Amino acid sequence: MRARRSAEQGLAENVGLLEKAVSAARGHLDESVVAGAETVVARAGERGSLAPGTTVAALLGATGSGKSSLLNAVVGDNVARVAPTRPTADPPHAETFAPPPDGP
Repeated sequence: MRARRSAEQGLAENVGLLEKAVSAARGHLDESVVAGAETVVARAGERGSLAPGTTVAALLGATGSGKSSLLNAVVGDNVARVAPTRPTADPPHAETFAPPPDGP
């Protein structure tokens, strides 16, 4: 039976595999394709090192579907503007949460 891997290990392994694939593609694929893949590898590696063990969640949906209301409810404060008219068109919004000192 295979041992369970953490999300960080899985990401690092997948980024490493992608890096190998990009290396193997050099000279076989158009350079613009290889350059784009190299950018993805670099960004994934950077993102993975920013906050290991952190979960990133996105609220996605159609205009007026309640994303801002949901974010406000999760945060427990009015951090995102809501309006009865559409579109409200706020810029992207991010919130960070620290786990309680005694655990989740």
